[in-house]
Amino acid sequence: MPTSASDSGDRNDGKWDVFDLPVNRLLGSVDPHIRTIFEDYIQYTIFNERPLALDLKTRYLVLVAITTAVRGDREGIEWSSQLATKYGASEREILEAISLTNLPAGTPAMEYAAVVWYQMKRGEALVAREGTETRERGFTAWDSWTRKETIN
Repeated sequence: MPTSASDSGDRNDGKWDVFDLPVNRLLGSVDPHIRTIFEDYIQYTIFNERPLALDLKTRYLVLVAITTAVRGDREGIEWSSQLATKYGASEREILEAISLTNLPAGTPAMEYAAVVWYQMKRGEALVAREGTETRERGFTAWDSWTRKETIN
């Protein structure tokens, strides 16, 4: 069973499309309207910059911990770490978010995130902020984030 988009085998010529994940395709197969509602919900709850109880930095730090603890989602760890940084998180705050996963998820989940973190630090991230990509439809905060190998 795939644990991340990179494990799914569903890449289209190496291109990363956040709206072309297996879950989005499944929902689209059931009902395109359900897919749209799901994508709008994600946009609203996670990526929208409007004021909420949690600011964007904190939301992305929470997502660092969740993507580490729930399933070791490499792309999720990368983009949530990078977006947390974009919105003011320090390296120490990101590492603390990762370390908090040890009790609920165990050391293997934390170890996986540490490996991803150090690969990112060496410039080996799968998800990288490029600043030039645009999408016909995409998450507001993801517009300048893409898989390295997809820049055209």
